[in-house]
Amino acid sequence: MSVVNTGNRQSGQYIRKLCRFADICRVQEKAMPQSHASFIQKVSTFGYHWADTRHPKSGKLIPAILEGRHIEMPTHGTSIEDHLAALDDLWQSIDPDAPSYTEYSSEDHPELYRRFANLPLVSEAVLEFVSTFGFLGVGHSITIIEDENPDGTKWGEYQTAEFANDWVRQIRMMQSSVNILDALDDILKPDTDALHKWFIYKESDWRVKAECLPGYKNQGKVEWVNLDCWTDDPNEFGSIPADDIIQVSTEFLRVLVTHQLEGRTSAMMIWDKNHTQTQLVHRPISLLGAMWVQFAGVLTRTNRFRSCAECGKVFELVRRDKAFCSEACQKRYGRKKAKRIQNT
Repeated sequence: MSVVNTGNRQSGQYIRKLCRFADICRVQEKAMPQSHASFIQKVSTFGYHWADTRHPKSGKLIPAILEGRHIEMPTHGTSIEDHLAALDDLWQSIDPDAPSYTEYSSEDHPELYRRFANLPLVSEAVLEFVSTFGFLGVGHSITIIEDENPDGTKWGEYQTAEFANDWVRQIRMMQSSVNILDALDDILKPDTDALHKWFIYKESDWRVKAECLPGYKNQGKVEWVNLDCWTDDPNEFGSIPADDIIQVSTEFLRVLVTHQLEGRTSAMMIWDKNHTQTQLVHRPISLLGAMWVQFAGVLTRTNRFRSCAECGKVFELVRRDKAFCSEACQKRYGRKKAKRIQNT
């Protein structure tokens, strides 16, 4: 009888501990960021620098961003004492107690995708961006040191490098996507003239400006890319009428964002705000994925933030159709719009 009672007491303690653990998990889950746009990014405190780096696939020397400060070591032919002195100076400049990385949440910068789209294509601007917000997540592993042990086994030291051509490709793609979105999202009506700069109906097919798809493997030197060839699905664009510039623009952004989210987001189950049921969300796994999730949120109007159409200030949405941060900006925009219409 005593054995049974002891077992019951132990079982009761186990159940209470299990319930307590479940409560802790629920509290932790509630404390987690609930937005599918949430992404925690790490930024190196040692900085970043440009360096001509050999691409692991092409073998060509291409400018790339590497983590850490650029270190000028003595050239070959100098004495071992000079190398040791340079290494000693390097170690003296490093604070051993300083953290290697700082962190931030992408939710703290809801308009980061626009900042990225407006990034000038110059090395200084890109380096400033990566030093503030970290790597995009399009890096390649490169070999820094490779050697062989006395027993014949090989060893190496590797580092992540993000090459300039990948940055240029992603900036241009985001920039053209934002321009198309803004033309579709004009306050009074969609700016069809601006959209016709990006799309054309030619030879019974819809085509998009080649600069909207930088790096597209089949585009070559052409100015326009056939959208049916790009998607390999003629039903996506082939059925859109020749005069429906709004539909083709919207469909293009939908397909493009879908492509950009592939491999850059992961599916997961989270609790809703009331913690009564779970829901499936797609959370970004890289900074580039987080920015495309932000863009998708604006495209579907699920983003809680928006930039003012007049002054550019970021404000929190209270209505889905709200486009201005204040009534003054709305009136100012209306006067400018009316003036442009009179001049045309």
